[in-house]
Amino acid sequence: MWPYTTFDDLKVTIEPSGKVVDVEANPSLVLSDATFLQSAGADALVAARAILGWYPTVQRVHVALDKDFIDRYGTTTTKVSARLVITLATAKKFNYVGMNNIDPTIVFCDAESYWVYTTVWDGVWPFVPSCMKTSSKG
Repeated sequence: MWPYTTFDDLKVTIEPSGKVVDVEANPSLVLSDATFLQSAGADALVAARAILGWYPTVQRVHVALDKDFIDRYGTTTTKVSARLVITLATAKKFNYVGMNNIDPTIVFCDAESYWVYTTVWDGVWPFVPSCMKTSSKG
């Protein structure tokens, strides 16, 4: 799992209440939509492990991964293309060492909510975990 993490162009903000941390990154190398989702899942696990439980006021992390899109005119637009929300209660269930050996995309199934940009979703639909195909978390 850990090779998929990417925190290029990292932005971290803490909401004024101190209960929510927002983490956003824009990976510089995306090999496919599938590896993009694996990166989003891995980033969510890393953020949960690094933040939840260590900072007493933080109750959840929002992890967003941006993706660059190039239109037919050569113009690049950066858009949030995957977003996950992980709570402290969920993070306490994770065995992070054991999760090194599984596809990090599975974290989408445990997230309190997630969203995947349509273009990315269309590129990964056949390959996502079955729980994502039946989930209404999006």
